[in-house]
Amino acid sequence: MINSITQALTTAPLWLQAPIVFAVVLPLCVTLAVVLVRSTDAVGRLFASWYSRRGIGEDTGNH
Repeated sequence: MINSITQALTTAPLWLQAPIVFAVVLPLCVTLAVVLVRSTDAVGRLFASWYSRRGIGEDTGNH
């Protein structure tokens, strides 16, 4: 099945290939970007809470 799809896509003219590829690639990249940003935010929140519990980075007033 995949082979027939790729054969049909590679034999299609470029004006037809480009919109088909973009219709698949753009939503896939947007989804992966959202996952990456949200996971980065979650890790950042975990580290921020860990640092705040440990008192790291707080100004103690002792200079």
